Amino acid sequence: MSIDVIPRHEWGAQPPRGTFTPVRWGATGVVHHTAGEYVDPADGKPGVGWRARRYLTNRRVQRALRAYDRKDAHVREREEAAMRSIQGLHQRGRGWTDIGYHYVIFPSGRIYEGRPAGTMGAHARNGNQHPGISFAGDYEERTPTAASLGAFAHLTQHLGLRILIGHYRIPGNATACPGRHLKTTLGL
Repeated sequence: MSIDVIPRHEWGAQPPRGTFTPVRWGATGVVHHTAGEYVDPADGKPGVGWRARRYLTNRRVQRALRAYDRKDAHVREREEAAMRSIQGLHQRGRGWTDIGYHYVIFPSGRIYEGRPAGTMGAHARNGNQHPGISFAGDYEERTPTAASLGAFAHLTQHLGLRILIGHYRIPGNATACPGRHLKTTLGL
């Protein structure tokens, strides 16, 4: 099974400020939220069927698809900027080697690569040996989108994660992360 993850070079990641420690991941993953900027997904997403050949000759459908693609391109630019901002906060603000999470999922359902897979994270004291998956935004007040939840399910299945732990449940982490709405929705 393959999964689409936007690689570091596509979102403009800075190089790491040191080396990564390799680690062998098991079946456990740690769930976070960035508690930062929420990037609204483009509205009016056409269904898969609308891109079928029989509809592409309809001018109204063509206009709607182009309009959505333009909106979505702007959303992706904002997501990439948010990734660079998170990396900057983690590298410069906290002095870490790189972004702390391994994956960041946006409301659009796009998944971005953070730290390389199979390396020690910097996302949860006593939990960095597990992959860190963060939802972009603050989920104390917002509910996750269906697209982000679908991407999360696909990613966790791809990684073979059977045990998902909220950041707040790892000993030594006094936090509300990943926010009450993700805790409830994901049963964390």
